[in-house]
Amino acid sequence: MAKAKLALSLLLNPTDPDDRAIINVISGDDLGATRAEEFHIHVSLLLKHDWERAKKESTSLLPRQKVTRLSYQAYLATLGPKPAPAGKSSTAVGPVQELA
Repeated sequence: MAKAKLALSLLLNPTDPDDRAIINVISGDDLGATRAEEFHIHVSLLLKHDWERAKKESTSLLPRQKVTRLSYQAYLATLGPKPAPAGKSSTAVGPVQELA
């Protein structure tokens, strides 16, 4: 696991805050379910950003337009409030809503 963490950290930009966040997530000894999910989201956002940037660069005849990367915090803000734990009532709506 240490070799995989090292290999991944060498592929990321140490001066980019979002890439540093990925490195921070994997720097612990135990990822656990929560940290694994956070890692998954960070890497998904990175891949989506790179894909959008590559599409723009390959199709645009105009000067390159900057493609901004959605940060982890901005992504979490799009999800809305977290639902209450099971057994507690809440009016919060998350990304998935159960039908009554």
